[in-house]
Amino acid sequence: MKIAINGCGIAGPTLAWWLRRDGHEPVLLERAKQVREGGYIIDFWGTGYDVAEQMGLLPALKTRGYNMEHLLTVTAGGRTTSSINATVFDTLAEGRYFSIARSALSAGIFQACEGIETRFGTEVTQIDDRGDQVIVGLSDGTSENFDLVVGADGLHSKIRALVFGPQEQFEQRLGFHVAAFTMNGYQPRDELTVVSHTVPGRFLSRVTLRDDRTLVLMVVADEYLRKMSQDADAIRNETQKHFQRYRLGKRGDPGADG
Repeated sequence: MKIAINGCGIAGPTLAWWLRRDGHEPVLLERAKQVREGGYIIDFWGTGYDVAEQMGLLPALKTRGYNMEHLLTVTAGGRTTSSINATVFDTLAEGRYFSIARSALSAGIFQACEGIETRFGTEVTQIDDRGDQVIVGLSDGTSENFDLVVGADGLHSKIRALVFGPQEQFEQRLGFHVAAFTMNGYQPRDELTVVSHTVPGRFLSRVTLRDDRTLVLMVVADEYLRKMSQDADAIRNETQKHFQRYRLGKRGDPGADG
């Protein structure tokens, strides 16, 4: 079977790998120009861990991952208020647990898909289901026949919208906005440590990565950003306004309580 998979993040390449193994012809379609970077740190265990093991990916993924040692909560100025030994999670999972950046996980799986046709800068825009085949319109202006189309294009799936209708019919808002980004050269560095700060309606954390990079995760309640513009620069400015007074400083830094 010739199968179109819309989305080249984690689920799409994983499915493509298994389909090829079973003799099918998967085609990966991805609207981005390359494998996406950025994203969050993922706690990798359970079913995902089992699947990666069956694919033979664990050794490579572990070299990209981290075994976190500490979880800290701090005040706005960086003073530690609580500390948890993070190795307990590895113990509970019987050693089958590590943390990995979403982009590193995606890249690791995609590398295992070498030889599978992948079209970056291309996505499904139309679907005509004829029963025994699907005629697919693509964003490059062409159309192509497939035996099956799979939507692996995330929370705001284009495939779901094309087949079942606008996402508003299925979306259930949880009341929060989430953003993540990486920085180079951020100080201080707390190796293998997740440092977080929480106040009502806002959450901020940082994780030190390799190559002098730091990943920052921010969560903001709707009440702060409900009327926010969809313009990217406006989003950055509004988010910065709600977090600019916080600095996740070095452990033990007396800082300024918040």
